[in-house]
Amino acid sequence: MGIFTYLKDFSAKDAKKELAVGIDLGGTNTVFGFVDRQGNILAEDRIKTGQYDEIEVFVAALYEKIMIAGKKIGNGCELKGFGIGAPMGNINKGTIEYAAGCHGRNCSSCRYIS
Repeated sequence: MGIFTYLKDFSAKDAKKELAVGIDLGGTNTVFGFVDRQGNILAEDRIKTGQYDEIEVFVAALYEKIMIAGKKIGNGCELKGFGIGAPMGNINKGTIEYAAGCHGRNCSSCRYIS
């Protein structure tokens, strides 16, 4: 299962405020934030991208940080989607190819994040 599947658990049943999570995958840091339709950042945090040798461990750590930040927002919100910015992304293959945070190898990240 991917990160989006788990993030659906964050959504409240009778949600009023629609949110999205923006994720910026960088070679040094990966930053993310919860934003509403008006562009207000309701929560944000970061993890060190380069400290993870395996994509599975990285995605698990990112998921955990996103869930912690989401719980600080509270109930009454619905997660509608997320966007990811990544260097060297290949939209046709669903990979990040030879970017700095991938330690010189291809990262098939889409299967973990879908």
